[in-house]
Amino acid sequence: MLSLHDAISKIQETRWTFTNNFNVQFLFDGNNRIAKECGLDGLDINLYVKECKIPQIGTSSLIEKFTLDRPRIAMGAWECTTFDFTFKDFDNLDLYKRFVAYVAKERYTYFDQYKFKIKVLKLGDHFGDKPEKHVLTLDNCYITTVSQITFSNDTEAQVLEFGVQIKSASLESVEGLLSSGNSSISQDEINASNSKGVSVPGNSSANPPAQKISDADAEKMLNELRQKHADVKAYVEANPH
Repeated sequence: MLSLHDAISKIQETRWTFTNNFNVQFLFDGNNRIAKECGLDGLDINLYVKECKIPQIGTSSLIEKFTLDRPRIAMGAWECTTFDFTFKDFDNLDLYKRFVAYVAKERYTYFDQYKFKIKVLKLGDHFGDKPEKHVLTLDNCYITTVSQITFSNDTEAQVLEFGVQIKSASLESVEGLLSSGNSSISQDEINASNSKGVSVPGNSSANPPAQKISDADAEKMLNELRQKHADVKAYVEANPH
């Protein structure tokens, strides 16, 4: 039985991960002209981020099919990944108006001219940790919504906050989680998963092997098909109309 002293020692020794040590980068390339027009390009956005919710990894629709009296289930295409940000505004809605202007210009601009990239880094929590770890990178990002803002007389000197939702059409959302040295998911684990037919998100080679069927099972399935065909034929002949 674990004593109270040993439990406390174990808790103190555990290198917990803290939520407030992170860094967010919005990366705009040279084709993104509206980022310059709206004042988002060159802005150290990390200074104004209060909260960042990274996408749910692996969200997709299931493909379900019933073949030979057996259900077949496979993972479908991944949905667009979604970032949720909460920003602290400055200079009388300056940051808020920059995002609103960006969304408005997206409606009349080609996708290649307003897409951008988001990178999330995790900063070290303890002495001796690496300065930062790559969490994930999303390419082909675009802003979908800028939330409402709320004015209130109930509080004084409270910093105004607003939310921004950003989606990505990229399937490389787990690039950082699977990259070497930045994750507990090792290449050996990925290879082992592949050999077992387990699909690992973000790994294009993770295709499950074809299921082997014995000769006896194949003959049994063929006989079942023949019997069903005979039953259908007999029903049609008995009920011509």
